[in-house]
Amino acid sequence: MGTPARVDLALDVSEGVISIFKMWFRIDTIPDTRSSYCGGTFIFSSTRIDNDAFSASIDDFFRVALKGAFPSAESAGGSVEIAPGTSAQTMPWCLPATVNWPAVKGAPSPLVSLNGIVTDTNGGRLAGVRVAVLDGPNTDESVITNGNGEYAFPTIIRGDTNFSARKNGYQEDRRSVFVNGTNTLNFSLPAVPWTRIHGGVYWGGVVCCSACT
Repeated sequence: MGTPARVDLALDVSEGVISIFKMWFRIDTIPDTRSSYCGGTFIFSSTRIDNDAFSASIDDFFRVALKGAFPSAESAGGSVEIAPGTSAQTMPWCLPATVNWPAVKGAPSPLVSLNGIVTDTNGGRLAGVRVAVLDGPNTDESVITNGNGEYAFPTIIRGDTNFSARKNGYQEDRRSVFVNGTNTLNFSLPAVPWTRIHGGVYWGGVVCCSACT
């Protein structure tokens, strides 16, 4: 058994990306039965750090912090998931320590789905329409309607979002919706009006007209 330890960490979580808001660590003896692990490696990894002050490797930070108390805690890697609002998270790895997460500010924006139907102004369903996200975290993502004029975004971040529906021969339709995973968004595309051009060519005194009958 090793000496129990506690590492305190504050995180800011926004739109599913863990950003370092502020952090500190404290290693001290605490009477906690959960800290009776067998000793070994502390594992932590971050795929994105938004704060320039912490541009150095978070893995190295924790490796140095823990190595002073636990010589066996020399490697770092892997990842950890933090549930929104979790106040205490016991690390499942083999290390004589309990890790407390005292502050998770905010929560990741959940991924939801959105689907709908695209028709012409007469109600006929349109295949081959490109439905695209115009703003937000999913900007430029797009899908194509199937043969029944149906489309679906299986995973999209929840929130206010603008969309467009476009198809050759039809005018673009733009719409907004608060995507919450339960609503739908349908489009109606007016056909592009056709213009007939009349003209003629004089040849040998005879008018050959494209509109002549």
